[in-house]
Amino acid sequence: MRYLLDTHVAVWFVEGDRRLLKSVAETLSRASAEPLVSYASFWEIAVKRALGKVRIDLEAFRDELVAQKIALLPITLEHAMLAGDLDPHHRDPFDRMLITQAKADSLTIVTHDRQFEAYAVSTMWT
Repeated sequence: MRYLLDTHVAVWFVEGDRRLLKSVAETLSRASAEPLVSYASFWEIAVKRALGKVRIDLEAFRDELVAQKIALLPITLEHAMLAGDLDPHHRDPFDRMLITQAKADSLTIVTHDRQFEAYAVSTMWT
């Protein structure tokens, strides 16, 4: 199964944060799982870094994702065009892109954010 990690989940997974449920971490670590992190998450972290909200080294973050066999999901033109078609339940552009990617690519989003419930998208809650 293919899982798209919400930005905070990707950070928790890489950092071994206790907020990530052990059962979720185990599911993502299974050989049959294909966890993915969107380029949108890197964009979100970069914006939050510029605003002084986080202190994540993006290169180290990327390297750790690769080391943990988490693939990176590019934002395609199709994703960009479809993002505008989402209902306006949620205004966060990063989350809207993740929702669009999950719908377009048949992915399950792994998140702690209940705002995703407003969309018809497969989710795994942390």
